[in-house]
Amino acid sequence: MKKISTLKTIVPIIITLAIVACSKNDTAVNNHQVIDLADLTADYIAQDGDILTGKLDFTNHFIKISIADRATVTLNGVTIMPIKEDMVNTNFKWAGLNCLGDATILLNGKKNTITGIHYNYPSIHIPAGKTLTISGSDSLEIRNYGYGAGIGGGWGIDCGNIVIKGGIINVIGGQSAAGIGSGLGSDFGSNCGDITICGGTVTATGGYFGTGIGCGVQGTCGNITINNDITRVTATKGELAPYCIGKNGDNSICGTIMIGGKNYGTDGITDDTFIYPVTE
Repeated sequence: MKKISTLKTIVPIIITLAIVACSKNDTAVNNHQVIDLADLTADYIAQDGDILTGKLDFTNHFIKISIADRATVTLNGVTIMPIKEDMVNTNFKWAGLNCLGDATILLNGKKNTITGIHYNYPSIHIPAGKTLTISGSDSLEIRNYGYGAGIGGGWGIDCGNIVIKGGIINVIGGQSAAGIGSGLGSDFGSNCGDITICGGTVTATGGYFGTGIGCGVQGTCGNITINNDITRVTATKGELAPYCIGKNGDNSICGTIMIGGKNYGTDGITDDTFIYPVTE
């Protein structure tokens, strides 16, 4: 992929902020069915209470996996990724995992791995104005090889609010995109809602030019809040990115950054890597 070295001025936008409750971890719905992704031969929309497991088979067909509006879905040993990195192309215009509205993902059981399918899209997408909540105690590995965030928006694709309450989450964004937040804005804009991390262990790395948590190139994001209930948050900026948390230079906009009760303003943290809580 070509490296993007020129930036254009973006038009400021008004971001509507959401109030998020982080009081406790979420629990699975009692009535459920187990869906093995390896058995699917057509697109599937996970319903409230579903437990997804298995590896999605891209050998003969590409399948779109979505989560229904207001559904709580458990990931238990899920793998969603092309056979090869170079299978990320223009034929399958969706994210690795697509939320159709407000959604809750529970990480319970085995390790989960999700990558992007289309180079414009994030690995996990939540629509603008909606909220994705990730909770639980197990692991989720996320990677994007295109221009989308690991969790959030894509190239010119907006996203909603992101709340992480638990789990062991390791996410790497695509080129010019954040690990968690907005994707590449370019001429189209890529706007993300609020990002709240109030539990779990989160490691977020930006792609080339991208922040770890916050904005992609020419993207925007709402407030970024990391509170004292987390185990550890590590944010690392991508190569040539100006910030590891927050905005992405003068051509992006970020809301207020609050970490452990301290106000870091609306610009960003310039460290190559920022770790909270700070270790002695």
